[in-house]
Amino acid sequence: MLNRNSLGKLLAAMLVSGMVAGCAGRPKHEGQASTMPNTSGTEAKSAIATPVNPTSPGPYKTTEVNGLECKQGRFPEGKFGGTLVRPLIASDPKTFNPWVSADSGSSEMGGLMFSGLLTMDPYSGEMIPDMAESFEIKPDHLTYVVKLRKGLKWSDGQPITADDVAFTFNTIVGQGYGNTSARDVIAVDGKMPTVTAVDPQTVQFVTAKPFV
Repeated sequence: MLNRNSLGKLLAAMLVSGMVAGCAGRPKHEGQASTMPNTSGTEAKSAIATPVNPTSPGPYKTTEVNGLECKQGRFPEGKFGGTLVRPLIASDPKTFNPWVSADSGSSEMGGLMFSGLLTMDPYSGEMIPDMAESFEIKPDHLTYVVKLRKGLKWSDGQPITADDVAFTFNTIVGQGYGNTSARDVIAVDGKMPTVTAVDPQTVQFVTAKPFV
């Protein structure tokens, strides 16, 4: 049987971008008091930061815009354009190609640039659809069926289909192009899932055995 943790690991691996996440330490623990000298030469302790636990805004809703099924934002719409400044406690990114990324800086930047079939809700920690419209786990605990959102397109305007997803897993990941750690993460009992396109919007994953 699948438990929540093992299921999360397997579903998290089902990403079109196929990237390996990295992490870095923080220079100071959250909530740790610090001291700063003032103009009189005495030291004043800063207040300890209050932990923040924002209320979950609830699940994402789907809205259709010009034939494209989109996740509707849960907060006010931001301003288009501008510059994103991202501090990194690591080396600069070596590449923006997620398939050959082998360092945390490149993987983090790739994560901002590319979407996957599924993602994680930062409030609940649950795996939720991203490029997928929905996903289903069959009673045999071997078969996963993922339906793509309508209207997905590549940067050149060509539609993204289930055949593209199958090619990504069977060829790019399965045959070890780029960073082979993606294949190691997805493999169950040392074997890659069998990935087939059921129809243009539906892709099926079948694992070698139930992922326990």
